[in-house]
Amino acid sequence: SNNVSYTEANLGVNAYFLDYFSWRNSVFSRFITGQDSIYGLDTSLRGIFSVGNSAGGFTAFAGPGWRFVNRGDSPPFAEAGVVVKLAGISLGGGVKSLFNSAVRPGAENDTQYFLILAGGGTL
Repeated sequence: SNNVSYTEANLGVNAYFLDYFSWRNSVFSRFITGQDSIYGLDTSLRGIFSVGNSAGGFTAFAGPGWRFVNRGDSPPFAEAGVVVKLAGISLGGGVKSLFNSAVRPGAENDTQYFLILAGGGTL
């Protein structure tokens, strides 16, 4: 972003209101080369399409959200992805576009490509 390399880590929790709709909250930290890290919370609503069951299946998701950061401007974003589940392990990937120009005129937008590795249970 702005010709500076970074690595970002996220840890999130989804609250499912319906089989096809969830609210996701994810804490993140962005480790920036030569600068202080940025951290905060991503909160988003996701539309979900799933095929399969707990033993195996396919899920696609997409939706809007907002990123709250510890310093600087907090931009809106949109994300989408695909996850394949097999034997309790989920693997997938997606894309998130941060619309920095919406809160800071002239700022470059940021597009991230991400990997998903998950496992878990149901409460």
